[in-house]
Amino acid sequence: MKSTDIKIGHIYYVDYEPVRDGEFNGKHLSVVLKRNNDKYTFVVMPLTSSANGVGVNKIKIGKVAGLPPNIRNNDTYAVFDQVRTVNANRFMAVKDEGGRIDVSMERGVWLCGIWFSTSGKMKKLPY
Repeated sequence: MKSTDIKIGHIYYVDYEPVRDGEFNGKHLSVVLKRNNDKYTFVVMPLTSSANGVGVNKIKIGKVAGLPPNIRNNDTYAVFDQVRTVNANRFMAVKDEGGRIDVSMERGVWLCGIWFSTSGKMKKLPY
């Protein structure tokens, strides 16, 4: 994907390969937390449908309505101990039967100390 197409607070597939032992691997949905100053790398948090590890290294987000029908009814969990920086060439658009879809975090989602607002901007809460 072109770096100019990637938006903060939106969800994309990210290819985490290659990895080292103990790192999140494979192609996973991820939420973009920050665009870095170089404009070609982004800080992302991987998402999963596996509840294993909730409270230890995952936080439950719940259902994300904008995802494709085959996965939108699953609960989604943010894997907060695997936040990392990735290059824009690791991103892939989320698609459904009609092609590429734009998936943003839903209004008022609290995610590891960051509040995603309706405008897609994020701010650090004071606590």
